[in-house]
Amino acid sequence: MKTMRYVKAALLSASAGAAAIVLTLGTTSAGEFDGVTLRVGTWDGSGRKVQEDYIVPQLAAKGMKIEFVTASPYDNLAKLVAARGRDAPIDVMEAGEPLMPSIKEGNYAAKIDLGLVPNKANMPS
Repeated sequence: MKTMRYVKAALLSASAGAAAIVLTLGTTSAGEFDGVTLRVGTWDGSGRKVQEDYIVPQLAAKGMKIEFVTASPYDNLAKLVAARGRDAPIDVMEAGEPLMPSIKEGNYAAKIDLGLVPNKANMPS
């Protein structure tokens, strides 16, 4: 399986992360992400439904497959910890304020290089 190399194990909040993914694809073409799978760690329920309704169709139109890893942010972080030294089981995930110190201390978050985001001016600050 080909995994998303553009956002490897980046931990993002649900709304900002989803928006960042969609906004960075503004200059891509249909089929550009054929064979690429993005694994999204998310709660089940309305947050996932919003992603499925508004974000997944845009990514799928460009050839990307989305797999949801449904669990609490704490459980998804535990999966990343357990995978240390191996491929991450999640490419992007929701994480709330209480988890941020653990994420930072464990060095589980990747910084987003804004130079690689073609339409960063459209991203919410």
